[in-house]
Amino acid sequence: RLQRVVQFQGEVIEGIDVQQLGEALMEDLRSEFDLALESEPISPDQRTQALATLDAQLAKINATNLARRTLDEAIASRASGVIASRYTNDPLVEADLRESVADTYRSLGMFGKGAEQLQRALELRREHLGPMHRKTLRLLTMLGIIDNSRGNLKEAEEGLRTALAAQRDTLGDEHVDTIRSIRHLGIVLKNLGDIERAEALIRESIELATREFGRESGITLDAVNELGVLLIESGRWDAAIEPLEETLVGSTKLFGPDDLSVVTARNNIMTCLFKANRLEEAEQMAQEVVASAIRVRGDRHPISLAALNNLGMVRMQLARYEAAKESFRMAHELSQQALSPTNDVWMKSLSNLVDVQLALGRVEEAEQDARRLLEVRRGIERIRPGAVAQTLEQLSRALDRQG
Repeated sequence: RLQRVVQFQGEVIEGIDVQQLGEALMEDLRSEFDLALESEPISPDQRTQALATLDAQLAKINATNLARRTLDEAIASRASGVIASRYTNDPLVEADLRESVADTYRSLGMFGKGAEQLQRALELRREHLGPMHRKTLRLLTMLGIIDNSRGNLKEAEEGLRTALAAQRDTLGDEHVDTIRSIRHLGIVLKNLGDIERAEALIRESIELATREFGRESGITLDAVNELGVLLIESGRWDAAIEPLEETLVGSTKLFGPDDLSVVTARNNIMTCLFKANRLEEAEQMAQEVVASAIRVRGDRHPISLAALNNLGMVRMQLARYEAAKESFRMAHELSQQALSPTNDVWMKSLSNLVDVQLALGRVEEAEQDARRLLEVRRGIERIRPGAVAQTLEQLSRALDRQG
């Protein structure tokens, strides 16, 4: 029964956008503070200053991490505690439960805690099922996937190679677990820079999955998508478009036109078209990405705001500066309503707005926005290298053109 509960909780958490939840928590905190100020004997100017002071302090907090910790304490850690106190006398049930909790942690992006759960489950299954059992090998694959997400690439490669060799021997090449391990080992090798061997493994996983499950199955489309991503990252933009378009068509059939995987596929295709200098096609695809992202997540979600920003970038390359300005302006105005000034999308949209204002010769507007961006970036302790220098260069260009 507990395992079903943990699985249900994991499925619920997987559907939660943790970044959006974090921003909502911050906004709720600000609203509660504003409400409390209503009963205070202070002037409107003092109230405005108090809110500004609160905003400055909240900007130092990573809202996404706050949301993760909240979900962890409310659900995942509690489930882990119940397992440790009640199920240690039934090792195989304990292993199943820890696997479910690990999947919940993976959904939260808390890979370290997920790895701890998988390590214990792996120990239990090795002892009570044996090292070559399918469920034991599946955990070894999962651990390799999490190690890859954590950046532990050598450990990920070692674990996935071990799992894959055993799965080929015991389950055969065309088993679903084997195919997944082949694909994920290819992803790890890609991340290690071994593009040739990575591509060979990903193509093998496509061939096996197609033969066993059909071209339009989820496991096949996952592999086809990874091929497209590999081709993007190796600079083969034109070649990447075909597998990414196949992913888009197949994912749309499987999940519907507004599933997040479909939005991601469209965005990947748009990136390829942009990099391949197929700008008219890129603009059309970017518009589709914006429309789809807004339908799926709303117009204030970071994915939607990033899509608006990308549309502006395409229009800049097409020298459609007024249209680009409108995209950047909308992205930034919505960012101001939904995100903190330290959010990357907030800053990028404003930086791009400065660039397009300079291109249009609206140097006074460019100066004003560059000064605003510079103030924000100088106030961030761990700002991206070169970000402040970039804004200073924009400000210098605006001032030079004013004489």
